[in-house]
Amino acid sequence: MPKAHRNLGARSATLLIRPCALATGRWDVATASICGFALVVVLVIEMLTPNDVVASLALLPLIAAMWTLSTRMASAVSLTAAVVFGVILAGEAGSRPTVLLVGGVGLVIAVAVRSYAIALAKVLRISQRDGLTGARRREWPGLAFAVPEGIDALTRRELEVATFASRGYTAVEIGNQLHISERTVESHLANTYAKLAIHSRSALRTLSGRFTN
Repeated sequence: MPKAHRNLGARSATLLIRPCALATGRWDVATASICGFALVVVLVIEMLTPNDVVASLALLPLIAAMWTLSTRMASAVSLTAAVVFGVILAGEAGSRPTVLLVGGVGLVIAVAVRSYAIALAKVLRISQRDGLTGARRREWPGLAFAVPEGIDALTRRELEVATFASRGYTAVEIGNQLHISERTVESHLANTYAKLAIHSRSALRTLSGRFTN
C-alpha cells in the first residue's frame, strides 16, 4: 500500500482519540448533531421502556462530545444532555435518586474529560510546533501516538511534494504537477525538512525509498 494511503488511514484511525480533534474541522457540527440525536434516541427509549441502564447510556454521546468537539458544539451537546436528564427525571418519580446519581456522575465525568481534553490539545499544538520531547512523552501518556514522528508526521501534500523533490523536480515543476504555487511548495518542503530533521534535498533523496514503500 502506498505510504500516502497508509498516512491517511493512520490519521483517520487516530482522529477521534485526539482531544478536540474535530474542533476546527468540517465534522464539528455534524458530530454534534449525531451526539444530540443519540441523546434524543436514549430519551425516547427511556420514555417507552423506563430503565436506569438506558438512561445511563446518555453519558456516552456526552463524553464523546466533551472529548472531540469545539467548546461551542460541546456546550450545545451538554445543554441537550441536561434537557434529556431533566425530562427523564421529571418522568421517573420512582427512580429519581438513581437518575440524579447518574446525572451527577455524568456531570463530573464530562467536566473532567473536557478539562483534560483542552489541556492535552494545548500540549499537542505545542508538540506539533516544537517537536515531541521525552519529557512530554512521560508527562502525557499516549501523546506519542497522537503526534506522529518522521515520515508518518507528513501530511498527504507534504508527502507528495517530498516525493517529487526527492526525484529532482524543482519547486516550479512540483508546483506545476500539483497545481500549487512555488511559494507553497517551498513552505511544504520547509515543513518536511523540520519534521524529518534534515536540511537538504540530498538528505531527502536518501529517504526517497520510504515515501512509496
